[in-house]
Amino acid sequence: MESDLRFYSVLFAAYGAAFVWAAADIVGRARVIDALGLLFFLGGLARILAWAVAGAPHGFYVLMIPVELLVPVAHAVLVRRFERVANPVPA
Repeated sequence: MESDLRFYSVLFAAYGAAFVWAAADIVGRARVIDALGLLFFLGGLARILAWAVAGAPHGFYVLMIPVELLVPVAHAVLVRRFERVANPVPA
């Protein structure tokens, strides 16, 4: 278990660092933000699949499912808005 926690902590730290790096240039790195959001969303779907196959997770993780499914969608919407503001369509 200890090695699993250390393994996942490195992955989570790298994921967070990638998000912080991408946030420095939201419009220029929009595709990176989209890819990271997609990974997060797929993690939420995997949690639902695991629930169906192996039974309910701890209550905290049940509460995390909406977060894992909604936050990436919110990020995508916000990134599109940033892109529209940065690159307005001439009238």
